[in-house]
Amino acid sequence: MHGKTIETSILLIGLAAAVQGCGSRAAAVCEVICTCEHCNDYDEDVSCRLLEAQEDVAGAYECQDAFDAWATCVEEKGRCDAEEADFTTRQAGSCSVADPVGITCLSDSDCDGFGNGLFCEAGACMQRMCAGGGNQTCEDNGDCEGEDLCTAQQDALDKCIDSASAHGGPQFDLD
Repeated sequence: MHGKTIETSILLIGLAAAVQGCGSRAAAVCEVICTCEHCNDYDEDVSCRLLEAQEDVAGAYECQDAFDAWATCVEEKGRCDAEEADFTTRQAGSCSVADPVGITCLSDSDCDGFGNGLFCEAGACMQRMCAGGGNQTCEDNGDCEGEDLCTAQQDALDKCIDSASAHGGPQFDLD
């Protein structure tokens, strides 16, 4: 009889812990990410535990609202690159800037010996650059990172924890 009570208690404690973890915002974010990235059991466990620890820290510093805002942003604005199995909250990049390299030309062949991907436009050899600054050369949009759509929420969460902590608190980063 006494052994049965202990077994029942252990079962109830385990179920309570499982229900709490499964219903957390961290678990929801983890599910979104791992569904996209096809996490194996180990990676999913590690990722979910890390996110749950971050949520626990936010709660301990009374920053649960900021964590929830960040989690909502990740869930609503994140995107999955199914081909690469990669989840991100960054907008797609744009390789759309033509930057002159200081060499005159009449055709693309005049630019061939001066670097990869140069082309002739308006009498000048140009190289493609990622939009948004940063001086990153590119060949296509996949070479460029766009703006992180959840930066404001992540910064607010970090600021909340930093303000509540005597030592600056941990900083969170999804990527």
